[in-house]
Amino acid sequence: MPSQLHRYKEKIPKYPRLSRQSTSSQYDDNTRKSAKLPQKPDFPIQAGSRSFPQPEAPDRRSAHFSRAHLKNFLLIILSPIIFTCCTSREEKIIQQAEKVMFESPDSANQMLLQIVPSNLNNERIKAYYALIKSAIDYKLYKKQSIKNISQALSFYKQHGNDSRHLQMAYFYAGAINEDNGGDDIESLQKYKEAELFITNKEYDIISYQTLSHICKLYQINGYKNLSITYAKKVQSLALSSKDSTFITESYNLLGLSYLQNEQFDSSRISLQRAMSYSKHAPFDHKV
Repeated sequence: MPSQLHRYKEKIPKYPRLSRQSTSSQYDDNTRKSAKLPQKPDFPIQAGSRSFPQPEAPDRRSAHFSRAHLKNFLLIILSPIIFTCCTSREEKIIQQAEKVMFESPDSANQMLLQIVPSNLNNERIKAYYALIKSAIDYKLYKKQSIKNISQALSFYKQHGNDSRHLQMAYFYAGAINEDNGGDDIESLQKYKEAELFITNKEYDIISYQTLSHICKLYQINGYKNLSITYAKKVQSLALSSKDSTFITESYNLLGLSYLQNEQFDSSRISLQRAMSYSKHAPFDHKV
């Protein structure tokens, strides 16, 4: 009697044996058919690389362009600062000299000796130096040519935004010409130009001296009525200054103008007042 196991064995269907290699090959084929391929990336992947592509390096020309623009921008911004630093020392010295030149011209002259004129490379500073140098030399009774004051006057006429120094340039141009024995008409023309900048009756030393020099030229050239008119203008400014030196000079000018016009009583009164103020006035008051 056959065993139960043999009976079951006969019922089991027989399948062909498959080698390991053929099984693997069949599995790979089925897998390839059923697997979905990945989509193609939108960006190119570099050959031989498993990583994402690196971003492109910036264009050297654009980088150079940016640096050049930055350099030009900084140059434009910093140039005025550098230029100001180079010229501020000389300008400060001239400003200090201008402040003290009327009271202490010797000290002002010593200040200007710190400056080498040939080293000044700015036209405005050159003109400023020439103006103050001319004024100080005039104050110190130094003989000088009209070269410096002409340079200053030419600059301030072309650049009319500095009325104060333009007025000074006109006055000293006339005064230096007069000291050098130049034509009175030419000096008077310069003084009359300086007079145009007098806008009020408050004391200002250049305005005062401008009117004073006009008055003296009218006296010398025999313009009697005009000399009296300008002597009164001088006196008005002198009284507002409350300076005994200028008050003395103004009364003296007015007295001489009255005398020249044969107004003797008025002349005597003015000259007496001049003498009373002269007791408090220093001897040297050339401006």
